[in-house]
Amino acid sequence: MINTNLKPKIHFIHIYEAQNTGEMACSPFEYFGKEFSSYYDCLCHDLRSLNLKKISANDWVILGGGGLFEVREDFQQTINLILNRTYKVISWSCGHNHHNERVINSKIDYSKFFMLTVRDFGMQNQEYLPCVSCMNRELEKEAQAVRKFGIIEHLDYPINAWEIDKISNSFSIYSITKFISESECIITNSYHCLYWASLMKKKVLLYEPFSSKFSNFEFKPVLIDRNTDLNKAFDDAVIYEKSLQKCREMNENFKTKLLKTMLKIDF
Repeated sequence: MINTNLKPKIHFIHIYEAQNTGEMACSPFEYFGKEFSSYYDCLCHDLRSLNLKKISANDWVILGGGGLFEVREDFQQTINLILNRTYKVISWSCGHNHHNERVINSKIDYSKFFMLTVRDFGMQNQEYLPCVSCMNRELEKEAQAVRKFGIIEHLDYPINAWEIDKISNSFSIYSITKFISESECIITNSYHCLYWASLMKKKVLLYEPFSSKFSNFEFKPVLIDRNTDLNKAFDDAVIYEKSLQKCREMNENFKTKLLKTMLKIDF
């Protein structure tokens, strides 16, 4: 164990949005914080209220997860300020997330990241790493299906096309995974609920996507709108049997590689 008073710092930065369960569940600190805390003084911040003065030139920053890239102009500017503050900035499964109706003027200088991983599959010159929320044990939940279709809507983008059992992404992860486990097929426009349903071996239908974050999803859902024949879409949907195992292994391997690299530099 390292002397606490001498520990270098890691700043874990993402969005602490209590009404969006996916945002709350996607920080690597939640799953690997104990291991990093054995060697580092770990501090957690919300990107929206970050005090940059707390980050020193020799500090590490782990940014993510969540769709933090191209989603808001102030996020773009803050991320660039972080990259100028220290060279030790890691993107852990951050996602590209340009909303269709938004104008973003600032560009992130991705070349400044010490390590850059994104949750978007197949991006050129950007290493793919699925969202770390795959480590959540609630995703192992199994139950007898009580419905064929279930809707999980994004809190800000309601789905009102069908009279079907429905919850939102503001429900607890316990309630969301219970709802997924009891459904044969999930209809959703929430990134994390789409992801979690895929990891829980359910058929998934993506309803009228509103952001680029859905464009590079590895476990392809069936794209639908309010005029879709749901039974046909159900037949076309695929179950990804080994997705949970794959995503967990990739995050475990990245954690091991990252920690080994950091310790080599700092100790």
